[in-house]
Amino acid sequence: MTHYQGGHFPSGGSFDKNRINAWGLGCDYIYYTAMEPRGPYLTGGLGYQWWDVSPDRAPDSSHSGLSMALGAGYRFNRSFMLEGRFTSGQFRSTNGQANALQAVASMRF
Repeated sequence: MTHYQGGHFPSGGSFDKNRINAWGLGCDYIYYTAMEPRGPYLTGGLGYQWWDVSPDRAPDSSHSGLSMALGAGYRFNRSFMLEGRFTSGQFRSTNGQANALQAVASMRF
């Protein structure tokens, strides 16, 4: 889940406050460069994002769309991995893209 609460000054206007929440579900492919399930790896995947956007001057709106992610990481052992990834998804149907750089720590039990 991603949450953003902030705003901006559009040209010639007053401060617009926004609240944005995003939920995502995806599937990644992991390629281990050492050909064994530890050490450095590359990842890429597709997903689906659900957006809830609440601008200050418009009614609440929700949209959803496809997203894609690319990243690289390191698997230290069977249980712990660190990853950096870039995620891009459709935002408010046709109004543009939402991009994010993410740092991910994974622990497997």
